[in-house]
Amino acid sequence: MTRLANTFALIAVLVTCFSARLAANEKKKPTPLETIRLEDLKKHVSVLASDTLEGREAGTRGGKASSAYIKKQIQRIGVPGGTKDGHYFQEFRYEYRNILAFMEGSDPALKNEVIIVGGHYDHVGFGNKTNSYGPFGYIHNGADDNASGVALTLEVMEAFTHAGQPPKRSILFAFWDAEEKGLFGSKHWIGNPTVALQNVLFTVNADMVGRLRPGKFDVYGTRSARGVRQLITKANSEAAFDIGFTWDMQPDSDHWPFYEHAIPSLMLHTGKHDDYHRPSDDVDKINYEGIRSITRMTYRFLEDLANREDVPKFRRDSWNEDLAQQRQFDAEWPAPDARFGISWDRDQQEKDGVFELTGIARNYPAHRSGLQAGDRLITFWNQKLTNKTDLRALVLVAPDSVPIIIRRGDDEKEQTVTVELFGEQSPHGLGCDTDDAEPDSLIVKRVIAGSPAAVAGIEVNDRFHGIVDKSTDSPQELAKLIESATAPIELTLERAGRMRTVKLVPLSVSNRATE
Repeated sequence: MTRLANTFALIAVLVTCFSARLAANEKKKPTPLETIRLEDLKKHVSVLASDTLEGREAGTRGGKASSAYIKKQIQRIGVPGGTKDGHYFQEFRYEYRNILAFMEGSDPALKNEVIIVGGHYDHVGFGNKTNSYGPFGYIHNGADDNASGVALTLEVMEAFTHAGQPPKRSILFAFWDAEEKGLFGSKHWIGNPTVALQNVLFTVNADMVGRLRPGKFDVYGTRSARGVRQLITKANSEAAFDIGFTWDMQPDSDHWPFYEHAIPSLMLHTGKHDDYHRPSDDVDKINYEGIRSITRMTYRFLEDLANREDVPKFRRDSWNEDLAQQRQFDAEWPAPDARFGISWDRDQQEKDGVFELTGIARNYPAHRSGLQAGDRLITFWNQKLTNKTDLRALVLVAPDSVPIIIRRGDDEKEQTVTVELFGEQSPHGLGCDTDDAEPDSLIVKRVIAGSPAAVAGIEVNDRFHGIVDKSTDSPQELAKLIESATAPIELTLERAGRMRTVKLVPLSVSNRATE
């Protein structure tokens, strides 16, 4: 009986140890984002941008060696081939080859819908006068262009394999060849798709993402579908960098063939530099922390896109938009006409609390009401003026017809004057607009100096997304709530791809400053 008890005790100990080890292993299992590691990014870029691969020119032994490395990494990660017969290489003319890997979606109803993410893996070899800025005849390693984009794509792929199950929609990971020859790889795929072209809902192209410089990079194509800017901002939750959302779309990388075919398309890009298409584009100049931040953002964006209820549809108006239109749209609205038309001695106000008028604008309300330079304002809109009064803010919120009290010259007798102000009340000092490409945003186009909006730090081209703790159905509804607010409100806004919260304290009849 004692031996049997000892045996059960030993079994219990072994089970306990095994369970503890299993629990420890479960705890050690990395999250998808944790699998995006600096050492892996450095390895991919270093191998692909090594002299051994002789600049990875399409169709050369260096190009083929680089494709073998990428294939080996995909097999290690465990994603099947993406050609129609399940292979990794899609061969085409001049011994070029795209490399494709396909992760089938987990939702029976959505798995036929496909998102493509990738970037080109070829470069310009030894360089010549048609593809290099020189010097020619030296190995052009292309660390940024585009070993960085390949590294990003491999790490995104690996992150998805650690998500527990595939996303609802399928993802095609594409490493395009012969981009430097004229986008031949992506164009060949468009002409010979390995999945039905009508099932491709979105594409993301990573091209030159290795030179993140002080905290900013560009995303092209957010206007190719409605609401994409907000999805990118949501994915930038770490707020590691500002994002430049450019309207410019050019046939200069592998997003273009898809964009031409009315498929929403993004290009991620940290900008050109003096080493572009030169032998000096090497690994020592790569910002690996930057690549990791962009890779993490890309994973979050794709994870959201591949699992959300609806993917934004192509927006055809984007074909007719360009940088000139963006500059026009981004321009600050002109300041509204002065409502009152006065200037006063600010130093005297601060020192003595005296508002002595120094200038009266001709044909403005002050002039029409008979005010003169040298008059002293005693009250405005039934409020006594002091050295702490913000008169500009009071004028903003005042109604059209305002009583004021003045003193003139040496006469201490007070005179009451009614002034008919120009323009409309603006309790916050904001001018806002909407944009078809950003259906959930209210875009700031004007901030009046000295207004509550200016005090809150709101800037032109900030995007309001909502009120904290209060849902809104549209930008128009949000605008009405801001306009009618008489108490402080907290607003969520986006600036250059980063979300933040601001507190807006509107002026109103009930809360004007009385100090």
